This record gives sequence, C-alpha cells and structure tokens, in this order.
Amino acid sequence: MLGLVPRHQPTNHENGYDKNNSRKGVVFLLYNAFFHHTKNGIQMKFIIVILILLATFLLGTCLGYSQVKEEKTSQKDIEKYGNELIENDFLKYANPLKINTLEKQIKTSFNIYDRDIYRFAHIDAEELAEFSFEMFLPQLQELLDKRNITLSVEETEDYQETNNIIVNGEVINLHSKQDLENMTFWDSAPKNFFRKINKILDTEHSNEQFYLLYAGNDLSVLLLTNKQFEIIRDKYKNNPIEIPYLP
Repeated sequence: MLGLVPRHQPTNHENGYDKNNSRKGVVFLLYNAFFHHTKNGIQMKFIIVILILLATFLLGTCLGYSQVKEEKTSQKDIEKYGNELIENDFLKYANPLKINTLEKQIKTSFNIYDRDIYRFAHIDAEELAEFSFEMFLPQLQELLDKRNITLSVEETEDYQETNNIIVNGEVINLHSKQDLENMTFWDSAPKNFFRKINKILDTEHSNEQFYLLYAGNDLSVLLLTNKQFEIIRDKYKNNPIEIPYLP
C-alpha cells in the first residue's frame, strides 16, 4: 500500500508573514487581497480604500500624539501658574484647616474659585441690578471680614425712582434711567457697585481690588492683588472669557 505523502504546507515564514510582527502581518494580508481581486476594476477600488484607511490611521496617530503632548504641556503650565499664585499670597486668607487641599487643587487643576480661599463670590448681575443684595452680600462680607473691612449696603427710600443705594453711608447711583431704557443696566450696575467698593478698599490701604468675572447671571468676582491678576491673565491668555476685569 502506497503511503500518502502529505502535501507540503508553506510555513508563515515561507509566506513572508511573521505572526509576531503585526506590521508584516498587515502587509501580507494586503498583498494577498490585492493580487486576488483584480477583476473589473476591483483592484483600483481596493487601492483607494487602502489609501483612505492608511491616511485615517496615520492622522489618528498624529492627533493622538499631539493631544497627549498638549495635555502634558497644559498640566505643566497649570502647576507653574498655581505655584506662582501660591508664592504671591493667594492663600493668605484661606481656611488654615484646608491649606493642603487648596494648594493641591490650585497646582493640579487651577481651581482658584473655592469659597475656602476667600477670594471668590458669585454675584448674578440680575440680582444686583434689581436690588436683591441679600442674595450675594453675605459672601462679600465674608471676604471683607477676613480683611477687617466693613461693608454695609441699603436702599434709599426713593430707590425705585432714583435707583440710588447707600454703601457705607454714601449714596451712589446703581444705574441710570437711560441704562434701563437701553437694557444695559445689568452691565452698569455691577460696574458702579464694585467701583465704589474698590474705592473703599483704597481708603483702607488695601493692595487688593475686586475684579469682575463673566457677566449676566454668571457674574462673579475675584478679590485680587495686581500681581495675582497678572498671573491669572497670563494663564488664560488663550481663553479671554476666563480673564477677570476691573469694573
């Protein structure tokens, strides 16, 4: 009886394909697919598909690398600016029991808005322009109490006609009738209000000023030295909406 001689099966190596090398594997598969699909223009279509897939792969790789590099750079910048703020007394009035946590937040995520730092307050331009001082005044008084500065705000008896208020005993106009007519009173009221408070800070020989942040219902304030403001401005030079501004 004749013995059957098994038909020789080419090894992966003989086929030019090494299973431990993914790039060689891809080349091998493409080679076989390309030379076994040549009828009726399929070959050209296949080439186009492969080129598109290759371009997509290369683009994704480049974008992924760029994103990782940008994230690393961004994190490095955050730590740099965070350290600069801390070195310039940003946590001078912060809750002493939370100093370590606050430092970490600033260095890792540049969270400068924590209430325990005693520099940030949410105001809401609508509440301020409509004389709802009780909605935000306690926050401002918390910040100023830390600095031994007194703030009192009350409406005048004729405030509905004049739009006047009394700040630390002095009458100021919160916004004019023209501001109401032009629908700009949400903008003018915060500026007039915090200009007055900044004058009080000057009188008390403070080296800090209130800077406005955002507008409308998101209006907030940061109480900063000029140096602290410059650091924050530089940090957000490519994102102007995050840069606080004087009233």
